[in-house]
Amino acid sequence: LSWVPVWFLSTGLRLQLLSYYITSYLYLRNAYINMKTTAYLTTLKDACAKALYHLTG
Repeated sequence: LSWVPVWFLSTGLRLQLLSYYITSYLYLRNAYINMKTTAYLTTLKDACAKALYHLTG
């Protein structure tokens, strides 16, 4: 029965690693989405500014 704590420990470690990977993945995913959104909004803002410039100029 000495293998039970070792198995339990390794399972706990695996779960910890898994949660770490999931957290990292979600964080990176959110960062990537935010980056894309920011870039999109900036492009949109630039487009609006250019359109206004052409309309007024």
